[in-house]
Amino acid sequence: MLPLYSSEVLKTKVDYIHRNPLRRELAVNPEDWLHSSFRQLVLGIHDVPFVCDEWGEISL
Repeated sequence: MLPLYSSEVLKTKVDYIHRNPLRRELAVNPEDWLHSSFRQLVLGIHDVPFVCDEWGEISL
């Protein structure tokens, strides 16, 4: 596994993860998949049963 050496690489990896339910046709939009960090990290909605770490200076 390669290290995440920049904010851009991290953003690319997180975007890929957020799109997985769409590729598998489990959701139409990333925010529709309730088991994703998208709602919390991108939309600021904290209705999932887990809390994501703060991203600091990285904006998604």
